[in-house]
Amino acid sequence: MREFFKTWRRKIGVAALVVACLFMVLWVRAIYSVEEIVFKNYISAKAIISSPGGITYERRRFFDGYVQKEYLPTEIFTIPYQSLVGYPVLLSAWLLLIKPRSKPKAQPDRQREA
Repeated sequence: MREFFKTWRRKIGVAALVVACLFMVLWVRAIYSVEEIVFKNYISAKAIISSPGGITYERRRFFDGYVQKEYLPTEIFTIPYQSLVGYPVLLSAWLLLIKPRSKPKAQPDRQREA
């Protein structure tokens, strides 16, 4: 079993599979609860939202330090969970299933005839 993890490709493949599993856990959790992390000051706020659609980044503007009743986010960037889970799974499958390169055979030293 130790021979399986000797190459760097196999180690990165397992790490990518672990990352995919973590994003899958976040995805399943987001189905049941929407969570939001907000970093704010008096002028603007930055929010990272985990929802069933994916992980969303929003930048919100305030007026005189108060949140408007119907605020409009100025920037929205969403990464869907399908891509957060799918790409690491494909990467790990490729890294784990390809055959490792074999070392070239050492050629015997040729003696020069003078």
